[in-house]
Amino acid sequence: MKNGWVSIWRKLQHHWIWDDRPFSRAQAWIDLIMRATHKSDKTVLFLNRNFTLTRGELVTSLRFLAKEWGWSKNKVSKFLDALAADKMIEKRDTARDSQFTRILIANYGRFQPQKNEERDSKRDTRGTRKGQQKDRNNNDNNVDNGNKKDKRAKEAEYDALFEIFWKEYPNHKSRKRALQSWHKLKPTPELTQVVVNAVRKARESPQWKKDNGQFIPHPSTYLNQERWNDELESPKTKVGKYDHLITKD
Repeated sequence: MKNGWVSIWRKLQHHWIWDDRPFSRAQAWIDLIMRATHKSDKTVLFLNRNFTLTRGELVTSLRFLAKEWGWSKNKVSKFLDALAADKMIEKRDTARDSQFTRILIANYGRFQPQKNEERDSKRDTRGTRKGQQKDRNNNDNNVDNGNKKDKRAKEAEYDALFEIFWKEYPNHKSRKRALQSWHKLKPTPELTQVVVNAVRKARESPQWKKDNGQFIPHPSTYLNQERWNDELESPKTKVGKYDHLITKD
């Protein structure tokens, strides 16, 4: 098939299939086309010098191409001369010692139409946006996973502290509701100690001892209403009939 054309992805130059050396002449020609800039008035840096290139132009050197293609400098020079003689390229030496060589690909638009470039640019932009969105989603997922791990760790800590409270609390009704109330408090070890101390004190109060503990509140009620802050009546000490007459030495 002699008519038509195909697009060549520039990243092919970094693919393992492009690593074979030395290059064939066809491979070297395609490499030149892919190295040419597809934008007008593009400034590039080569060997510490800035060059403003037109569309379809590249700046290079015989030494650089020889290394890239696996050729001798002499072979590269002859190949470029042959391309120039066939009017496939235009050579433009930009230094007295020919250290820099600017090459213009003739009829570059045939190999890389402007519309094709715009389409590829839009595709790259979409790809970049998708990649960025994917990265954001991955980051969000990582954050979500981290949050879930932190939440599970906190819940495990709350459960462990609840067991301390549950062991001390004398009324063991509705454990599930009590556990839910406990989690709502988001208890710390310090708060747990305060609650446990209050429970121990309340167990000795007349209110909780009355009628075999009938008036001890449900644990969920105790927690929801923060009853550990209540002032309970202290147990009364029986005083003997003549205790007031006893003097201490």
